[in-house]
Amino acid sequence: MAKQVIKMLQDTTKVFKAGNSLSVRLTKQDLTKFHVEDGTVLEKEYDPNGKKITFKIVDSINPDLDNFIDQFYEENKELTRELENK
Repeated sequence: MAKQVIKMLQDTTKVFKAGNSLSVRLTKQDLTKFHVEDGTVLEKEYDPNGKKITFKIVDSINPDLDNFIDQFYEENKELTRELENK
């Protein structure tokens, strides 16, 4: 029974506040199984009942989308700064 409780605690994580967002911590153990680093782009898939989110590593970003995002941020620098400071 104690091993089951320890296993369950090792496989859980808490949501925490990070600025104006909520975040999920990935442990060192998580990173050995899910090879991500700072800046890795993830795709989110939501379960219809709202109880599960699945993350998948995006192998490559669509170049058109990447260019659009870069252009959007370039054209809206002031707005982006204002939003960051709120």
